[in-house]
Amino acid sequence: MRTPRCPRCGFAFAWDGRKCSHCPPPSRARQLWESISRFEEQVNSTKDITPRQLLAIAGGCLRRVEEHLSEALIGVADALERGPAAIRRMAPLAAESEFSATSPELPFANALNPMLIAVARNTIPELFRAVTYLAVICRTTIGNHAYPPRGVLSFSLPRELERYRGSLEREIHSLETRAPGRPVETYRRLLQHHLQGRAEVEQLIAAHEHLDNQLTHYNQLRWQLMAAEERAQCEMVRDMQIYPEITVAFDPEWRTSTAVAMAQGFVESRDFSAMPILADALQDAGCEDPEILEHCRAEKPHYRGCWVIEMILADGK
Repeated sequence: MRTPRCPRCGFAFAWDGRKCSHCPPPSRARQLWESISRFEEQVNSTKDITPRQLLAIAGGCLRRVEEHLSEALIGVADALERGPAAIRRMAPLAAESEFSATSPELPFANALNPMLIAVARNTIPELFRAVTYLAVICRTTIGNHAYPPRGVLSFSLPRELERYRGSLEREIHSLETRAPGRPVETYRRLLQHHLQGRAEVEQLIAAHEHLDNQLTHYNQLRWQLMAAEERAQCEMVRDMQIYPEITVAFDPEWRTSTAVAMAQGFVESRDFSAMPILADALQDAGCEDPEILEHCRAEKPHYRGCWVIEMILADGK
């Protein structure tokens, strides 16, 4: 069994599985950067971000929801990961008019078509907005599959209140017709005011509050899942972006045939489980850069577009 060791310095004696007593702690600024949980802020933190990086981020977002995508969208993810040249060869996705309003692919088309246009025009701000919107669509997809949107009347009521469901449903539909699109809190107040003139008003209000509490809890679970996915997206972005306050100079001598072959294998298979072995191969070639070695050995997921892999393969691009 391999002895656990610090991903930065490589020493085992000072590594307790979470921190190393040999290495200096990261700066406060870096700790804050590594704890960013808002996708737009994370992407914005990169200096001089390139179209290739933005497209790799977009491809990574799609890969994270791959199980929910059609074959066509998986093909788009592959093109995004391969960079601007592959995207320029793509035709626009189906026009919005070809999708029904409930088509699961419509939101993706609305995000990806502006991305294709931005790549053709080579406009970073437009591409950034399109990638940010795509990330939102991917998070929403995760939330919708685990917790499909539900109306307040879809939840159950206690036996003593179930008899009032029909009356409550008629009142809710009546209010929705007269006051559509109101904010939730305003809608609740309007409904309770509307019920005041009804017989058995206390039971109707109690039934609505019971249903509303269930809907609130259900939506909270959905939002928590979407927030967790946004944190994972930020972690993915950090795999593709080096901390902006440091500079890593990659020595061409480290770009051995072994390192290049491993990096190419990772990209083609999308299996990055052997990244720690790549760190050993780079060390054998003379690399002692702590940022590179720590990134390879860290127990975190890696993606196409990983900044270390990009450095290794840069000579062939």
